[in-house]
Amino acid sequence: MAAPEPRVERMLDSAAELLVRWGYQRVTIDDVARHAGIGKGTVYLHFRSKDALFLTVLLRVHRVLAARLAGRMETDAREVLPSRMMRHVYDEMVVDPVARSLYLGDVEVLGKLVHEAADSLGEFTALRQQVIVEHIRLLATAVACARGSTPSRPCTPSPPSARASWSPTGWGPHSPARTSTCAPICSNARSRCPSRSPTRPPPSSNRSRP
Repeated sequence: MAAPEPRVERMLDSAAELLVRWGYQRVTIDDVARHAGIGKGTVYLHFRSKDALFLTVLLRVHRVLAARLAGRMETDAREVLPSRMMRHVYDEMVVDPVARSLYLGDVEVLGKLVHEAADSLGEFTALRQQVIVEHIRLLATAVACARGSTPSRPCTPSPPSARASWSPTGWGPHSPARTSTCAPICSNARSRCPSRSPTRPPPSSNRSRP
């Protein structure tokens, strides 16, 4: 993906800073243009509306986070584990106030963007959910195979609620409630794999009774 030109990055940086400082409802295109040191018309040259500008800010946060996660996975295979992935997500939330507002669904900061994202990015959200499900399925398959068994059923999600708010991970407190058929994979793997706990020897027949 080609990097945005410096002027566009400056607009997005200014929009992100003002979004956190004032909240979506108070920020205007004039404010962003003034903060970035450019004309209002230049902003509209790249973004057709205020919504489009700030949705791009949110997408940039998600894109940067996804790129960093992918880079870590390429360097260290253990980074595919959900525990490690979520730790890095929380680290990003600590240092990036926009990411924190996005992942927590902070309506005071994001305003109607929470609902606008759900309407405008539905296809992207569905694709992201498919990637998450496939990631978990591959992990479950790897665990089952390492234990000498093979999962018998694929993992497929049920459709999200149409009125649910958008979340970049699908795991946030404001994410749509979902169920899936991943459970049979885990239960089948557990039923066919030996327990990790040591097996206790049977009681000795020569053991004296009290």
